[in-house]
Amino acid sequence: MPKKRPACQIHKKYDWIECAIPALPGDPEGLCILHSHDPDKNTFAFRTAILQIWNREDSEYHDFRGVYFPVRFDPDEFFGSREFSKPTDFSGATFSDQADFSGATFSDQADFSEATFTEPAEFTGTTFREGADFTGANFMQEAHFVRATFTADADFTGSTFKEGADFSEATFNVEAAFAWATFEKWALFYNATFWWAAIFKEASFEKVADFSEATFREEADFSEATFTKLANFNEAKIAGRLLFEKINPEKEGEPPPPPFIADFWDLQFQDQGLLLFQDLSLAQVRFAGTDLRRVEFQHVAWHRDYRGRQVIYDEILLMKEKKEKPWFWQWFRSSYLPWLALYWPYTRHPVNPWGDKHAEVERLYRDLQINYESVNDYKTSGDFHYGEMEMYRRPRTWHWFPLYWYNLYWALSGYGERPFQALCWLAGLLVLLPLLIWLLGLDISAQGKAPGFLDTFSYMFEKATFQKPELKEINDLGKFISNLGLLIIPGQAALFLLALRNRLGRRR
Repeated sequence: MPKKRPACQIHKKYDWIECAIPALPGDPEGLCILHSHDPDKNTFAFRTAILQIWNREDSEYHDFRGVYFPVRFDPDEFFGSREFSKPTDFSGATFSDQADFSGATFSDQADFSEATFTEPAEFTGTTFREGADFTGANFMQEAHFVRATFTADADFTGSTFKEGADFSEATFNVEAAFAWATFEKWALFYNATFWWAAIFKEASFEKVADFSEATFREEADFSEATFTKLANFNEAKIAGRLLFEKINPEKEGEPPPPPFIADFWDLQFQDQGLLLFQDLSLAQVRFAGTDLRRVEFQHVAWHRDYRGRQVIYDEILLMKEKKEKPWFWQWFRSSYLPWLALYWPYTRHPVNPWGDKHAEVERLYRDLQINYESVNDYKTSGDFHYGEMEMYRRPRTWHWFPLYWYNLYWALSGYGERPFQALCWLAGLLVLLPLLIWLLGLDISAQGKAPGFLDTFSYMFEKATFQKPELKEINDLGKFISNLGLLIIPGQAALFLLALRNRLGRRR
């Protein structure tokens, strides 16, 4: 009798899978028609074996574990728009051609864990009524889950997307787990809906990650995720708790991570919606159109290298754009001759093209000021108050006039937020005004010894403190200077005390 060929056995997840199909003659690993990686294996025989698995009525599930689908096998014809009424296991399977499950319905569990998709994976419009397990799956080409519906858990933990991953308009009704997943190209979650928890813990997005118009109904966790390029969350809808913690963390033995660059424009918060940033840098994150009163900041770092204060990135970009596209002097040179500047109050003023953008950044600073004051962080709130006032002052028509009120407020005390600046002005006035009196305000024809600088300083100091000093040698110009100092010095002293009080955090 001829010797019976041994049954196929494959090693999967540290367990041996027993296969009843005999091994192919000459297969180096002793695998059957289903599991053999021979690219030239008989397609007809392979299809017949697949149909045998599919048509087995006594089986509790469709067992496609470790199956190697050859290039000439058309999965669209077999799997596309098909309903899988039993649990289906594709764990460890390899799709050497395009895997097309578009429009298919998995009524029970669908297991694609550790599956390999060497060509594009098409799950457009696919419905997963029970759990969908893609843990450790390897997508070598683009993966399309457009309009896919995950009624139960969707687990992509540890999966790798080497090309684009498109989850546009996908619906995740329960937990969506992308922890430790790697997106080496773009990741598109445009208008996706997460009805429950969305876990992206330690996920790696190596190109653009697009979550624009996505909906987060419950908690979404992006803690320790890595965004190498832009993370786009524009117009996302937040109804639960969206957490960003330790984004782009430093890892021992690896080069420093790139900065976290993200857009959170026009976020829409529902009643219980909360966006939380914790232990990360927001130096290159933009928030235009978002209500920052609904955002919680814990141990975050803002941009600190702009004129010695903390600023939001929206202001940095606005100032850069204004510098690259100046408008005022171009308008002035093209519309008026230089001598017409004498009649500036009577000319028609130009419209500042950056006014609306200044107003938007001003609103962001105002929201941040309210946010930080609510947690008694008055020092940081002071920096944002400074930014708010800057965004109000710069687009004003009289911004170019040195004695404009807001220019004086900015120069003399930094909008009541720079006590050292106010103190320097106060000390300067206490020296300058007595010096002017000593040089210009004394009657040199008076008899007796002429007063020195210390005499004029004492006179000016006593007068500024509302005493009644006497200096007989002072002339009319000196009286004018001293009366002017009676107005200026107490006012500057008040600005210094206000700035000192604000900086020390005693705003109540």
